[in-house]
This record gives sequence, C-alpha cells and structure tokens, in this order.
Amino acid sequence: MEDIAAHHHRSSYFGDHAAETGHQGRQQWQARLAANYGCAAVTAINTVKGLRLNPDTGEPYLKTRFGAISGRAIKPIGLRVVAELRDAGFRLPIIANGGIRDFDDCREYFWAGADAVSLGSAAWLASMPGYVLGPLRALTIRRLIGRVEKYEPVLQRASASARVRLAS
Repeated sequence: MEDIAAHHHRSSYFGDHAAETGHQGRQQWQARLAANYGCAAVTAINTVKGLRLNPDTGEPYLKTRFGAISGRAIKPIGLRVVAELRDAGFRLPIIANGGIRDFDDCREYFWAGADAVSLGSAAWLASMPGYVLGPLRALTIRRLIGRVEKYEPVLQRASASARVRLAS
C-alpha cells in the first residue's frame, strides 16, 4: 500500500480534508486507494501501534519503543473503523478482524458493517494447557465458523444519514 500511495497524492481521492482528519481520513483514503487499484475486498483492522513503559524506569519495554497491539484490546477500534468506512459510503466487502473470539464478537462486526470476519484471536489467543487440548479447541473454532456461516442479519446496517432520518 505504501508503494502505491507514494505515487498518488492524497488530494486526488479525498481533497485537503483527508490531511486534517488524521487516522479516520487515512483509513478511508487507503480503502479508496485499494478499490481504485482493483482490490476485491479490504481488511479492517489487524494491529494498532502502541507503547508500553516500564513503571519503575519509564523506559520502553521494546528496544524499538513501539509495538503492535492486537486482540481484545483493539476490538472497539476495529468496530469504529468498519462503521466509519461504511458511513463514508465504502462499498467493497470488508473483512473485519481484531479481537474476534466468539459469535457475539462476529455479530458486532456484522452490525458495524463487515461482510466477513477473520478469527485470529479465536485461533491464536485462547489459552490451552499444552497441545493436548488442541483438537478440542479446533472443534470449538469449527463450530464458531459454522454459526457465522449460517448467520443472516435481520436488518441491513443503516447508513449514518438513514439513521438521522429515522431518528427525526
């Protein structure tokens, strides 16, 4: 994405407003760029840049200072990004990821506007005492995937403007 972005100025997609909106504008700009270059779908989101300091010394735990935060901690951010992309009129399928561990997490992302979900946290972050329970955990994940495959939302997510009209 960075290579493609280096060849195009942000204003060609979002105008000067994108530079002023921070991450929200950047995420929308990247999604539009992906669509313009023929991507079939986008993912939102994987990790968030974070910093952790040693409480005794104030020094970063990581030599590089910053690291990636993922899992449950970023789920509210992932939900926001999916919703903002849909509110901005983004039409490509969105594959949501970030803190998805159970069926309720999947439904929240679908309600926010995702078309599919990625179960990274469900697969990698569940605690298991050794490899003995691995096959049982795999069955649990397979059941979760089966429930997601059968899930049909009752109502399509309304756009921000439709929600405003409905509230009036």
